[in-house]
Amino acid sequence: MEKQFKVYGYRWFLLAVFMFLNIVIQIQWLSHAMVARPATIFFESRGVEFTSFYNIDTLAILYMLVYLVVCLPASFIIDRFNLRIGVGIGAVLSAVGALLKGCFPTSFSVIFFGQVLLSIGQPFILNAATTLVVRWFPMKERGTAVGLASLAQYLGIILAALVTPMVVGASGEGMERVQFIYGVITAVACLLSLLTMKNAPALPPDASATVERFSFFKGMGHMFKNRDMVLVIFLFLIGLGIFNAISSMADAINAYLGIEDSDGLVAALMLVGGVIGAVILPILSDKMRKRKVFVVVCMFGMLVGVFGLTFSKYLNPYTYEWEITQKPEGSTLELADAASGIQMISPDVDGLYAFDVKVTKGGHIKEDKTVYLYAGESDPGTVADNGLILFSRNTEAVDGPQYTFSQSSVVNGKRYATKVYIESPKTDDTVVSLIYALALLSSFVLGFFVMSAGPIGFQYAAEVTFPTPESSSQGILLLAGQITGLVFTQLMSINQNSYLGLMMTVYAVLSVVAFVTVMFLRESPMIVTEEDKIRNAEQGN
Repeated sequence: MEKQFKVYGYRWFLLAVFMFLNIVIQIQWLSHAMVARPATIFFESRGVEFTSFYNIDTLAILYMLVYLVVCLPASFIIDRFNLRIGVGIGAVLSAVGALLKGCFPTSFSVIFFGQVLLSIGQPFILNAATTLVVRWFPMKERGTAVGLASLAQYLGIILAALVTPMVVGASGEGMERVQFIYGVITAVACLLSLLTMKNAPALPPDASATVERFSFFKGMGHMFKNRDMVLVIFLFLIGLGIFNAISSMADAINAYLGIEDSDGLVAALMLVGGVIGAVILPILSDKMRKRKVFVVVCMFGMLVGVFGLTFSKYLNPYTYEWEITQKPEGSTLELADAASGIQMISPDVDGLYAFDVKVTKGGHIKEDKTVYLYAGESDPGTVADNGLILFSRNTEAVDGPQYTFSQSSVVNGKRYATKVYIESPKTDDTVVSLIYALALLSSFVLGFFVMSAGPIGFQYAAEVTFPTPESSSQGILLLAGQITGLVFTQLMSINQNSYLGLMMTVYAVLSVVAFVTVMFLRESPMIVTEEDKIRNAEQGN
């Protein structure tokens, strides 16, 4: 008896619900991170004592750390049981965590616990995307559907970045309201997914959906024996890891480029590029019934974006060398050579610091002076127009005043310097503007190609490892990018970002390696089979 297939219109409704769920999960991830300073003031005014781990920044880091632990168990549950159970577990955990955050917004301990629950629930949702698509969508629509699922994640990040700062004031006012609203919306999305999610349609969309999948462990073994899958994992280790690191260190990269203030546009354009790319390229991949060529294009686009962010700073003809000549007893502060005109440091002991600063152009020293900084409870500086506290002495430069200023914090009525920026006047405004423009363009290109490579890569991996469960292949790729993203970010931030420039150069080299590697991929056998079927049908064979 000939097997019957049917494509249900319900598939688009299911995808829309899944996208809604993805959006709110990403909003919850960054609901405090986007207003970290006001959130800190909000909780400190209520007696919360933060530590090096128990703080606002950790709320966002939890998502990445927990994913490393829960990723494979989540894929196992989705594979071993079914899609509805896996997504249901994620939805229940997320709803409880979000409602805890919304109903107890002034208790940081409850907020922290709620974020842990959301972090555990996230992998059950993220890893289910390709499984949902394969169960409900025919081959010719799968790249598009996975692209839309990924698009939802980017939209959630953008909404969190835009909406939260609009509602929350500088001192944290509005924090309770926004957390309650986010909690209710998240609960609604979770409830909707629980009520509407189905494991599979009554009739499969095509023949590939009828093939019985390997067990989780057999699928894992099959996946790592597959040559193309190993190459894709390597590409995600590089590409997604670089993207996660650069997006996490966007402000520090601005300083590396010599850009004083970018208003977050470098990171924002990266996301905007990703949103556009995640819509366009997966649709073209389905339309042309090609996977490899689009992965190749994405890797080349990543190379261009990384090169732009890494090397555009060399348009500035000046170089800068810093040396610590005096520091308080007990200080362990180290300062590496700086290639840009802005250097960020964090004094680790109260007292007077002295730095020798040399500015060179074409191998000739143009400026050689000493800059003094003071960190401690006294306030030797004055309040600048931008509200920061100036800590500058003997800083008259050849071409104008040398500003040395610091973000400061008040603890028990005493003022302390936290992060100090030393800005050199030896820059050309036209050159700086050009570097900034190239950085914005490069970040857009990087986001466009890397974030669209994700959904195409997920679908390609599901096809080349078939019949390995789709949640396993997607989970492994996401896990790879999370691991290297965390490692890369930590390496970039060592010793107050002293090795950031070196790591950017490493990324440029790795981008070349990724571009060479992608050439060895073979086209997806499933997409080729589908293309042949369509061609034969058109020819009447």
